Amino acid sequence: MSIPGGGWIRPKRIIALKLRDDLRCIYCDAGAWTIALTIDHLRSRKQGGDNTWRNLVTACRSCNSFRKERTLRAFAQVKHLDFNRLYKRIRRQVGRDESTWLRNA
Repeated sequence: MSIPGGGWIRPKRIIALKLRDDLRCIYCDAGAWTIALTIDHLRSRKQGGDNTWRNLVTACRSCNSFRKERTLRAFAQVKHLDFNRLYKRIRRQVGRDESTWLRNA
């Protein structure tokens, strides 16, 4: 089975991240039942981001590839998204405790 975003992250963690983010793209809110979800770094690896629970979110392939190295604010501006609303959604999702989700994955 091929898992989008796989290879550099364990499948169990990918599942936990997708469950944490309610099987939706954190950016456009598209659901996993209509599109394939990938894993995106909030702070890119080039910008010093890592593969920790708080730096990874689920994103549809379209949003992930469009965002590239853009900051969250720049991405929201280009996509005409409300930055404050997006930021609050991400904080709410990412703030969930990893150990709970890994136990249930």
